[in-house]
Amino acid sequence: MRNVLRVAAVLAIFMVVSASAWAQGLLNQVYVSETDGNDVPPCGPIKKPCQTFAFSMTRVTSKGRVIVLNTGEYGAVRITKSVTIEAPPGVNALIQQFVTNPTGGSFGVEIAAGSNDVVTLRGIKVSAPPGSFPSHEVVFTSGAALYIENCVVEGGVLGIDIFPFGFAGDVNVFIRHHSSPLPRSGGRKLVGIYHPADAGRLRHQ
Repeated sequence: MRNVLRVAAVLAIFMVVSASAWAQGLLNQVYVSETDGNDVPPCGPIKKPCQTFAFSMTRVTSKGRVIVLNTGEYGAVRITKSVTIEAPPGVNALIQQFVTNPTGGSFGVEIAAGSNDVVTLRGIKVSAPPGSFPSHEVVFTSGAALYIENCVVEGGVLGIDIFPFGFAGDVNVFIRHHSSPLPRSGGRKLVGIYHPADAGRLRHQ
């Protein structure tokens, strides 16, 4: 009986240690490369990058960074935590493969983060594929703040769509050095932001 209990205790300790090691396997910086990456754990280090933005979300810690190593197409991504996705100057990080939402059209980037989470998109290009309607290149459904810096959003109908399914509170949206269509709502230009009811709550820089 004692041996059985001893084995059970060892197994329990092993499971706790294994779970802790798995959690610690997440990285503060995750690198992605379309040409050299592979979406298989433990991808993420610069010498063993992941391949898509979507998989990189499973490898990066909250408040971490996803860094693009070379020009390529990195696919649609759903962001649920504080994170920065960035491409350095000279690297064309493209999102052109959109994901279809049965109730809300298609999207390239969806931010569905926590109430205190801050998301930054820097240096990426979101380009809606032909015939994708209605398309949200960037859709923000929840989070504390969204920074869009040095990005290009083009080709779609709604551009950057804030709270498309109903207003859920205040949000700070900062747009710097950004190229985007300028949708209108009620005759007002929204500087790349589509959110008819509460455009005044958004901050533009």
